[in-house]
Amino acid sequence: FKRKLWVDCGGYEESLPILGFEDWELYINILKKGGYAYVLKEILFNYQVKKNSTTQRIKNQKLDKYQHIIFKHKVLYLDNFDGLMARVNALGELPWLPSFFIFLLFLAIETSPIFAKLISSKGEYDFRLEDVETTLKTWTIRKVAERKLLLKTDNDINNKVYTEIADEEEVTNYKRKKARELMQLQADSFFKNQKSAL
Repeated sequence: FKRKLWVDCGGYEESLPILGFEDWELYINILKKGGYAYVLKEILFNYQVKKNSTTQRIKNQKLDKYQHIIFKHKVLYLDNFDGLMARVNALGELPWLPSFFIFLLFLAIETSPIFAKLISSKGEYDFRLEDVETTLKTWTIRKVAERKLLLKTDNDINNKVYTEIADEEEVTNYKRKKARELMQLQADSFFKNQKSAL
């Protein structure tokens, strides 16, 4: 590239986040200025990497440097993103029928794990899940049966107690006494009402 283009782009960035990737960042700036690049499918030089070279020292920092460059030129990356969104946009530009068949292909790929799980034989996880569900179901059935048995036993005891009490003479005499008192109160009340009416 010409020196003027290098000057127009501000030269290499020498800040720490870019250090080691300054040539890549310069090429991005050149492309943003209207420059262009060619891919040559042949080896034109040898690149020697020494043990203490910059390339070796920044090996574990590549992700941070990539992130810094992408955020610095995020508009360019978004406009030229060659990933899922680019494929979605391209899919939208196809005629209806091919687009529909590609959609069905995507759908088949996404749902194939579900169908594979449904038609495959049971595995260890399935048996463990079935064991837990069976245990819970058995425990619930036992608790319901225990509550029903407890209620029935309580009713039987109450019926037996009241039956035995009903046959006791003491209870009969007590109820006879209370009934007599109630009849006397009713008679007295009736007499007072009749007397006041006269």
